Amino acid sequence: MGAAWRAGIVAGAALATLGGAARGQACGPGSVLDALAGADRVLWLGAHPDDENSSGGFVARAKDVAGQLFMATLTRGENSDRVWDGLCRGSQIGRARAELFAESAAYYMADGYDIGPFVNGPHSLAELDAQCPPGAPFEPWPASATPADVRAKWTADAGDPVAWIVSLLRARRPDVVIAMDEFCGVSGHIEHRALAGMLLEAIPAAADPNRYPDSGPAWCVGRVVFSAHLIDALADCGLCKCAGPAPMEPVDPVLALEPSATHGHTYYWVACLAKTNYATTMNGLDWTDAMIRAYCTSDEAAALGAYAAGSRAYPIVEPYRVRSPSLHAPTRSLLRWTASGSAYDLIRGDLGALRSSGGAFDMALETCLADDWPDEEFLDAASPAGRAGWWYLVRAGACAGTESYDTGAASQRGCRDPELGGAANACP
Repeated sequence: MGAAWRAGIVAGAALATLGGAARGQACGPGSVLDALAGADRVLWLGAHPDDENSSGGFVARAKDVAGQLFMATLTRGENSDRVWDGLCRGSQIGRARAELFAESAAYYMADGYDIGPFVNGPHSLAELDAQCPPGAPFEPWPASATPADVRAKWTADAGDPVAWIVSLLRARRPDVVIAMDEFCGVSGHIEHRALAGMLLEAIPAAADPNRYPDSGPAWCVGRVVFSAHLIDALADCGLCKCAGPAPMEPVDPVLALEPSATHGHTYYWVACLAKTNYATTMNGLDWTDAMIRAYCTSDEAAALGAYAAGSRAYPIVEPYRVRSPSLHAPTRSLLRWTASGSAYDLIRGDLGALRSSGGAFDMALETCLADDWPDEEFLDAASPAGRAGWWYLVRAGACAGTESYDTGAASQRGCRDPELGGAANACP
């Protein structure tokens, strides 16, 4: 590397750990709003187009708070229990619901959206298409189906869904993921619960550079926000479609009627736009965008009145739980620094050796972590043993000058470059 350089040093194990910790998140999960406040990028992840309706106010809030919002669904909802406009389940309904998902992403002003290659329901796409013309009976998953059955079927559709989620996490690099949980999944839908389990498996895999190495650079998700909402039918049947241990995290109520700086209305209003667009289209109603906006403005006013009168019912208030899926995993360090060039060298050394040697970087240097690294962040998947600590130095390239790990600050003692230049493990 050749150029004018700047350098920085970090004493200790990490600049930032578990994604969002660099922005002041506590070691524990914290509140739902704390999790969102510590995020730069948020991903909503669901099994079907329209699943985002269960978290609409919070998804709209994520765009305001984090700035970058992405949305993804693993299927196109091909096995819809509702058909309209003479469409058949399978490819036709899948295309129509994919278009609705794109429109929903536009209402939320998402920075991008992804649609997976998997097929909703127990049948293959070919089997669903063979049922056309319209009128074939809806065939859901049998009551005996398990999340393992869903994963096996989706794997037969298009390969391992966990691998697809890992690739998605590494591509979108969210600090927070919003999803339905593995216990009830809002409605008890087996694909909602199955996806939650796959997500929790994919998150540590995405953070491990040795797993799925062809899926892009490793990435740590800091928090998962699960919707704690339950539809009335599920509550009325005593959680009859829920399975496994109940979540231990406390439920945080989040008001959807706060104003959105991005949208000029409340988060409730934004969620209403997407939800009403789905509902009117899937019921065969030909509503224009202007009609949807007028309806949601009226509905927003009614909700504000109900809240003023004391109502805290969903969706005026949305319930969530926040989980830190990586807290019990081996520590990983996400290093971030200020951009000052187009490529970087990053080295790591033993903090104890640096102290005991009186600041001899060559004696304390362990490894060159990255040579000509193109980004302003790097995930160190290793962790120091026991109570040990590590130091890091980075030098960033500009256009001309001499390579240097020196900061130029008056507080720096001596020059680092001569000793590091001859060290055996230094970056070339």
